[in-house]
Amino acid sequence: MVKAAKGSRDFEIDAPRLIVREKPDDFGENINELLCGEAVEVIDDNRHWGHIRSIHDSYKGFVKMEALRLRTQKSHKVLVPVTHMYDAPNFRLDSRKELFFMSQVQATPQEHNGFIKLVNGKWIFKKHLMPLQAALKDHVEAAMMYLNAPYIWGGRSYMGVDCSGLVQLCMMAVGKDCPRDSEPQSKELGELITDEPPKRGDFVFFERHVGIMLDDKHALNATSRHMRCVIETLDTLKSTYNGGLLAIRRV
Repeated sequence: MVKAAKGSRDFEIDAPRLIVREKPDDFGENINELLCGEAVEVIDDNRHWGHIRSIHDSYKGFVKMEALRLRTQKSHKVLVPVTHMYDAPNFRLDSRKELFFMSQVQATPQEHNGFIKLVNGKWIFKKHLMPLQAALKDHVEAAMMYLNAPYIWGGRSYMGVDCSGLVQLCMMAVGKDCPRDSEPQSKELGELITDEPPKRGDFVFFERHVGIMLDDKHALNATSRHMRCVIETLDTLKSTYNGGLLAIRRV
């Protein structure tokens, strides 16, 4: 079991996806989710639960210490919604573990049969990875990979994502920093648009909710109303959320 020194910054997520809770309790509310390889600072721990801060957005919460490992170097990140690791470069084998979009790994130079070997000895299909410092060109295309993905409060993976988690993931995919929650996103993300209607790629904010415009009339959003990521009209969102459209942000 990992025991963190107080103030250590040398840890990362050692699980496909890890729930971050509001308090150190198995029944504590989900407030976030971290992905394999993402770096965290362990502020303090009691050997079982760790109080952590996510390095990429400073979001704090509590996680099980058994799901952390000492931080290692990374070379690649996952660029598809879900991929799998195998014991050998053979897609006919049972997969050993899944990895999700934006998860980080360290690859070796060894390649075979379209797969690349990781430092942990597992193999992953090479075309499902991109270099760690590379970025996609279109955050809307990145977000659309999540169409029909289930909704989970605090989620940031294809197993379940919430509205602001979807926005953060698609921004990370194009190499841009992004807050975790919709309220700071509505104040900090890109440029505030006040004198024109939204267009493709804009983020539209409502009370405790955010969507991503696909054109001038339709938005992709992860919503508990449908318990999945769906495309809805902007007019539908305006009439659904109290106060209507609160802000448009453009990156």
